[in-house]
Amino acid sequence: MTGLAVGDGQEGKPLGQSRMPMTSGIDMRLPDTKGVTDLSIFLLVIFIGAEENARIVRGGLMRFQERLSPPLWRLFALLMLSVAINHIDRGALSTAAPLLKDELGLTTSQLGILLSSFFCTYAAFMVISGWLADHLNVNWVLATGFFVWCAATVATGFVHSFAALLAARLVLGMGESVSYPSYCTLLARHVPECRRGFANAALAIGLGIGPQWEPSRVAS
Repeated sequence: MTGLAVGDGQEGKPLGQSRMPMTSGIDMRLPDTKGVTDLSIFLLVIFIGAEENARIVRGGLMRFQERLSPPLWRLFALLMLSVAINHIDRGALSTAAPLLKDELGLTTSQLGILLSSFFCTYAAFMVISGWLADHLNVNWVLATGFFVWCAATVATGFVHSFAALLAARLVLGMGESVSYPSYCTLLARHVPECRRGFANAALAIGLGIGPQWEPSRVAS
């Protein structure tokens, strides 16, 4: 004899038949997995980024271990010397200013004009010098500028008037305007990217050596 289901509102149905569960008042939706998915994506991104960073670091170490060639060492040394001479020449007048003021009878205003006139032509010719360094032989551009600013510095010691001193300072600014555009062009063309930090450090050394040695040179 087949039993009957009782007590659930479905009297008269055999016990062996399947019944639909009561869903009234019960949330039958699947659990929210969005947070788990976001976490998985986040961990995957971290893993991929770590692998990429490790590859970059390994490549950088391999390039850093490469020895610098002798021509590059000579280039760094010459550029460092050039920067040192550059800053010695541009600052020589400011070191000797007290002596020149009394010897040539310069006023304070005239002395200020002499000291600032260098930067007028230095800034004005910087764009022109950059164009020359990009379109002409940068070695000759730098050599010509070096000759011009050294000649202007030598001429400063032989003039005896405010006008002549002013002309020498203006020419000095024109000559020195080729320096940093030429340095940048040389480094970009001849120095590997992984060595340019060291190359710029060599230039900074010259920048510090020049002003440090200048007062003793002028005083002597």
